Amino acid sequence: MVIKAIHITGQVPTTLWTLQKDRLAEERLESERRLAALQTLRELMVTLAHHIRNANLVIGGYCSRLEKRVEDPELNRQLRIIHESSRKIEAVLASLESLKDIDRSRYINSWETDMIDLKKEFTALQGQGEGQTGAT
Repeated sequence: MVIKAIHITGQVPTTLWTLQKDRLAEERLESERRLAALQTLRELMVTLAHHIRNANLVIGGYCSRLEKRVEDPELNRQLRIIHESSRKIEAVLASLESLKDIDRSRYINSWETDMIDLKKEFTALQGQGEGQTGAT
């Protein structure tokens, strides 16, 4: 019986060590997966922001040029609305880039889809940009 006790005692630390080693390996793999997912998300955001900004620059630029040429007040009002929307798109992109904490809110009436809530970042950037003029 003493031999069995020594034998069992000898196996328990090895089994615990193996379990702990496996758990740490799984945690390391999960950490690597999360890091890869974050890097991919960052690359996606940079790529989308680049293409959206390119298109937005054209929209804002043409709006500015047309606002100076068009004499019809109604068309000018519509161009200002387009130009302001272009600035809002830029502000949203800047908000995403300056995001430090992620707050989530429900997307419209969906019970299964969340979206990142940018209200704080958007408000802060709008406050910084008040009084400034220029293209997007």
